[in-house]
Amino acid sequence: MRPRPHRDPEDRMPGAKQVAAVVLRRKKNSREVLLITSRDTKRWILPKGWIEDEEHPTEAAEREAWEEAGVRGKAITTALGSYEYVKVRPQRGDLLCHVDIFQLDLKEQKRRWPEMRERNRKWVPLSAALHTIEEPALVRALAGSALFKSET
Repeated sequence: MRPRPHRDPEDRMPGAKQVAAVVLRRKKNSREVLLITSRDTKRWILPKGWIEDEEHPTEAAEREAWEEAGVRGKAITTALGSYEYVKVRPQRGDLLCHVDIFQLDLKEQKRRWPEMRERNRKWVPLSAALHTIEEPALVRALAGSALFKSET
């Protein structure tokens, strides 16, 4: 995992809102989580992105899951949790982002999707997801959620 550059709080621009999707499916007698790679560092993360104008956060989570991972599903309206991270933007200045995490139950998975050439995807058992995700703040947020409490 590549280390994130340290930024002092006063160097960060005030927060922007994003959403992440915990996409779940049943596999035999267990549940699995869909992970994708980030574009630049290829770390294992969840589908995540910006909330568009006039878009509800759950709609944004569903859209991001489609664009980044090629899956469709229905997001649960209550967030599992949230976390913050600094989006490093060399040209425009770093941005402190607040991310709400929504559970999404898998309805359909496609072989082709908008970002298929930019990302890899893989399903991991729910019990292994926290050990595979490579974003510490996201792992902490998920570990504290009801979905993962029984798995830790």
